Amino acid sequence: MGEPGGFVSSSRDALAGGSLPAVTPDPIVLPAEDYEASPAGLVPTFPVRATLTQVAGLLESLDVADLSTAELVEVVAGWQQAAAIVAAHQARAVQEVLTRRTP
Repeated sequence: MGEPGGFVSSSRDALAGGSLPAVTPDPIVLPAEDYEASPAGLVPTFPVRATLTQVAGLLESLDVADLSTAELVEVVAGWQQAAAIVAAHQARAVQEVLTRRTP
């Protein structure tokens, strides 16, 4: 299994039951076409290849009242990506607890 929070360019690229590659925590730098739904260029098209800290930091920096409807939809998708990263970390911790259990 890859590191929790590892992502591919699209969730559709991951094979069912396969492991996801780990990512290095670089700043979110995406091609311009990933921001096409965002007229102001503030919101990328999610999922993005990023860590939990990066995704949450970007999303927390946005004022949702100033975003277009398309941008709001991407923000919802972004928070879903963040929730998925959290679930992956939690699953890894649960797996470790189960591994340590004595019969």
